[in-house]
Amino acid sequence: MTVDDGQGPMGPFFPSLDGLIDLGSLGKVIVEITGEDLSEVNVKAKNEGTQPLEVSLHPGLKFVPEDSRYQEMYLIDPLTFSVPPGMTVDKRARVVCLAMKKEEPHSNVRFRTAPAERDDLCALGEEMRRSPIRGPWDQAMFWILTDGATLPTINERMFPRISQGQYVNGLGSVLPWLDDETTPKLAKNVLSLDTLLATTTNPNALDTLIQTWASEMPEEFDQFLATNREAIASLFTKEAQYLVQRYLIGLATSLLNSGRSEAGIVALECLLRTTRDHLIATERELNRRVLQEAYGNLMLLVLQVALGGNANAARLAFEVLAKHHYTEGSQEVQDVSERGPTLETDLDGDGKAELTDWSTIVIRFTDEEGNLLPGGERYDTNRDGALTLDDLPPNLIEAHKAAKKAAEDLKVGA
Repeated sequence: MTVDDGQGPMGPFFPSLDGLIDLGSLGKVIVEITGEDLSEVNVKAKNEGTQPLEVSLHPGLKFVPEDSRYQEMYLIDPLTFSVPPGMTVDKRARVVCLAMKKEEPHSNVRFRTAPAERDDLCALGEEMRRSPIRGPWDQAMFWILTDGATLPTINERMFPRISQGQYVNGLGSVLPWLDDETTPKLAKNVLSLDTLLATTTNPNALDTLIQTWASEMPEEFDQFLATNREAIASLFTKEAQYLVQRYLIGLATSLLNSGRSEAGIVALECLLRTTRDHLIATERELNRRVLQEAYGNLMLLVLQVALGGNANAARLAFEVLAKHHYTEGSQEVQDVSERGPTLETDLDGDGKAELTDWSTIVIRFTDEEGNLLPGGERYDTNRDGALTLDDLPPNLIEAHKAAKKAAEDLKVGA
């Protein structure tokens, strides 16, 4: 492409490229862009004028090959360089490929420039630029977005290959941009225990996947969790390092937020195991804060499951928590729960429920400004006769009775 001082033709530039390519206002520059490999293109600029010239290429620029058999490229990092008068400067620009199934460009492939136009490409490119770590998984994310690529198809085309964890991390970043047909197909391909084991570096990606599984394939997701409940819970071991603990807590929270009863029970068991294995064993303040957070999430989980309308899930939630509350070392667990904040969740209408420990659920009804309604005293499930089936969902009453009985049985057997 040839660009002059504004008095002559602009060559193959587009008006919509304003802000993507900057050139000095004096002199004449010839810019040629050719292929290199999947991650770079060659940019050659010749200054035929009499003044130094600065060339700047900005992210959001797409390189379109003259021969459509070859892959289009997208500029990731900005490129700025100076060209002295009468000189030619060669640079390489960092790019990603936008068409996995086409041929890889080489030095004889010439490109013209165009705007990327797609918001999803720009958003993903911005996320990539913010990442402190770069690697082949960057290219994988774009192929997932542009081609709906699976892990095997990516590794057939790229070296070094990416791991399953890297693929899942990329998929989690890309899922919000995929169409309704591609999303469930790719999510189904990675519904496995290995997926949960492979994503410790990016809990946000796993959260996105879990929400997708729960919404797009709820029955398969429930069956997967029921089959692998113990295997998932076994991930929570006392040997886990601090960052892994945080990831596992995020995993349990994501399962809870999926809204599936089976996921809620799995999350409950995971958090119980984390609390039991870590709280008593450690004296490090850092880990203790993590465990208090885990126990807080556990209490909130019990409350949400109990009020969720599934009587069996509510009963299991209270029973598991009651059993844990009376196991060896339970005093430390009680101390944490008693010091922790009261957790609330909204009920239907104007009600709120508060959970202060495993055995006390307080229900209050308020007006729109948060004031207690006339006669709307605090109802305590430990207060005999305070609650009737008209006051609370029946499953909450039944679950609480089951929990109290389980606790009494454990006391007797101790």
